[in-house]
Amino acid sequence: MIYAHLNSELRNQFHHNVITSLKPGGKPILEAFHPKQLKDNYKSGGPKNTDMLYALNLLKKDFQNLTDGQGKELEIDLKEGQFHSDKGFVTRFTGVK
Repeated sequence: MIYAHLNSELRNQFHHNVITSLKPGGKPILEAFHPKQLKDNYKSGGPKNTDMLYALNLLKKDFQNLTDGQGKELEIDLKEGQFHSDKGFVTRFTGVK
């Protein structure tokens, strides 16, 4: 799930469906913009609605039924074309079913 930003109503159900669809040992991989992307006024893109941005604690809650859930919140350099270039603040998460 790379930059698959959903509002909270859709996100909860989507993440539940992801877990359900994984085979035992399957691993979701997620990278999305963090709320700091808006708060700190990064210019590299992403949703302009904080409800669609993901902090690590939110993802750990959504994927609490997975084992080895881990992630990072970090500043990265984006170089993905005209509308996604410059520094950005993202959350990365993975776990194991």
